[in-house]
Amino acid sequence: MQLFTSDLDRTLIFSQRTIHTAIENCLCIEQLEERDISYINASIEQLLKQIHDTMHFVPVTTRSMAQYKRITLFQHTVVPDVAILANGGIILRNGVIDPDWQQHIEQHLRLLPLSLQQIGIKYARELSAGYFLRHHIIENLFYCFIIDQQTVNLQELKEFNQSLQQDGWQSYLQGRKLYIMPQFLTKGAAVEYIKRFQHYDRHFAAGDSLMDLSMLELADEYFVPLHGELTQFAQQLNLKIVQKNGSDFAEHCLRQILIKSSENAAL
Repeated sequence: MQLFTSDLDRTLIFSQRTIHTAIENCLCIEQLEERDISYINASIEQLLKQIHDTMHFVPVTTRSMAQYKRITLFQHTVVPDVAILANGGIILRNGVIDPDWQQHIEQHLRLLPLSLQQIGIKYARELSAGYFLRHHIIENLFYCFIIDQQTVNLQELKEFNQSLQQDGWQSYLQGRKLYIMPQFLTKGAAVEYIKRFQHYDRHFAAGDSLMDLSMLELADEYFVPLHGELTQFAQQLNLKIVQKNGSDFAEHCLRQILIKSSENAAL
């Protein structure tokens, strides 16, 4: 059996803006305040069903528990046995939080030079800049700030990140979102943990951003979309990029994994 760990937003599921196909041909899989906000096409749904039936499929997302549970696809149609949430901060096994991993995370949080609350206090001046619009705290683990992309000062954010790293934290800017999280909190660390309990012959992974890199580096074979943030680092990181965008990428990725999985099973 094979293992497939995958990022969700902009890798397998998409907003209307990022799906790059006619929305009337797509399935809505997430609503927020009665608004349709995430989509897949019918082919992706069928391919994910096949993958779920024939291999270990593990969604790996920065989303909170509540945000993940909004995705109806993973609550009713394709229900993974294991899911990694909050950028590796939470591991769900059959819908229940893994207590050993939770204890591991809590121990690391206690070892941080500054807590989540202390980061907010120490960097109150930096976080009061006009381009910080609002923020959420994800599972009491890290911040997600919404920023104004028109007025953001990238040099200030670079200097801010350098200061954060001295305190055991780091920031990631993705579009209009700025994440501020502990350095130990990575998707790769959580995937390494779950791999100890999975019996598999080959590990496939997919992701579009720098926050997915630690997971992609663990895989035997990975898939990165043309539209992804990682594309701009492809040469520097020696990454292979799939020359497809949006749902075309997701469909291609899933088909290739099923083909390769069948080939491996035949060996």
